[in-house]
Amino acid sequence: MKFPTLRHPLAPFAIATLSPVPFLLLGGFLGAPWLVPAFLWLTVVKLAADKLLPDMPRLSAWPGRQPSRADRPAQNAAPADPTPAPLTAAPVVARDYHASAEEPEAGPLASHDEIDSTIASLLRHEAAITKGGHAAFAPLAADEGEPAPSAARRASAPERAGNRLPSKELLSALTSRLASRLAGQLAGRARPSAQPAQPLSGPDRLSVLLAGAHFLLLIAAIYGLSGRAGYGPVGWFIAFFAFGIWFGQVSNSNAHELIHRRDRRLRALGATLYVTMLFGHHASAHRLVHHRFVATLDDPNTAQMGESFYRFVLRAWPGSFIAGYEMEFAIRQRRAARRRVPPVHPYLWYLGGSALTALIVVLFFGFTGFLAWLLLAGYVQLQLLLSDYVQHYGLRRRALSLGKVEPLGARHSWDAPKPFSSALMLNAPHHADHHLHPDRGWADLNADRQSLAPILPYSLPVMGAIALWPAKWRQVMDKRVKMASRTA
Repeated sequence: MKFPTLRHPLAPFAIATLSPVPFLLLGGFLGAPWLVPAFLWLTVVKLAADKLLPDMPRLSAWPGRQPSRADRPAQNAAPADPTPAPLTAAPVVARDYHASAEEPEAGPLASHDEIDSTIASLLRHEAAITKGGHAAFAPLAADEGEPAPSAARRASAPERAGNRLPSKELLSALTSRLASRLAGQLAGRARPSAQPAQPLSGPDRLSVLLAGAHFLLLIAAIYGLSGRAGYGPVGWFIAFFAFGIWFGQVSNSNAHELIHRRDRRLRALGATLYVTMLFGHHASAHRLVHHRFVATLDDPNTAQMGESFYRFVLRAWPGSFIAGYEMEFAIRQRRAARRRVPPVHPYLWYLGGSALTALIVVLFFGFTGFLAWLLLAGYVQLQLLLSDYVQHYGLRRRALSLGKVEPLGARHSWDAPKPFSSALMLNAPHHADHHLHPDRGWADLNADRQSLAPILPYSLPVMGAIALWPAKWRQVMDKRVKMASRTA
């Protein structure tokens, strides 16, 4: 008997993420024995499959696929010009919230985005921003507000003024961009503009389905962990880790993908998932801070070589909260000058949504349910911070002159291309490709072994477990960081 649906390119992701959901739902309401298959799936099966199965290829032709923004230049590109274009993959300059508070989401190797950002910073030309497809939306942040990173922690106002491009380079950027737009028009390719909402693609529909499962499982988890399902001590721990691993590795990855989507509805849904886990600020800090400043000292979520995970947590959690708020505040200041301030500050939604969730939990599940939710949210946040710690540990962008740093490359993220954990985490372990193409959907991410991205020795969940043992972690990773730095 043949099952055509199992041959669908998205089938491995659907099977890996959704298979434990029925058992988690039943276990949350009926008792711990129902949770055993889900727990085994998320632990033993995952480890064995990562060990035995080959890596999965990039999904470049799943049915109904629409070309992503990152793919469009390759599909509709004009004939190659042998003359190198100026400012392609240009170095980025010192962090300045106010001078570049409305640059689009980081796309480090896309020359058009780099030129647009430079022109927007220097000329404050509104058309270069608002026509780029990054529409403002409330109550969450727009895909704006990302200044460029620096090798130093902060740059003073005189230093930032000195980092501005001279008129010759500015003229080169302008002429290059105008020529590029003219070539695009001649080739029948115009910049994307605001369009009516399009039907969701296959990967986005799976993400929405997983988001719905998140809310159902959260109710089941709090119900069971609050004592209403009659767990004993062993059953309680099985339930806690079964639900916690699904939320931490499946739902975290899904929320991360949703906040990167260009559809406002999907971004709002992703931020809401984080809000229910008391981590709403990540929706702003991740896009506006981490993606622009990754692998520099300006990114709170980049771990330095020799820094233990426990020191990293104490620095990264408050650091990302504050940095995300500062970026949102800078965006609102810039918009206020043009009377385009959103009606609700996103941090009010993050904090207010978390408070509303807490109130609902207390009303329906009591104080024990509230404690269970806090423990579960803490475990989920721990897993997200472990991913950040592991995926950029020790990797730094080289400092250039005048406070600039080299452009972001594949060598600034650790990849872990293991098959089952990649399917379970929606290709989140294919991290270098994600940073090079932030708006590329998870189904299109690829961990190419021929790329410059350094490879972790084990899967991402296993490396996260090793990171909890600092001495062992440094024994495994420090020599690899030094090797990656020498070969960069």
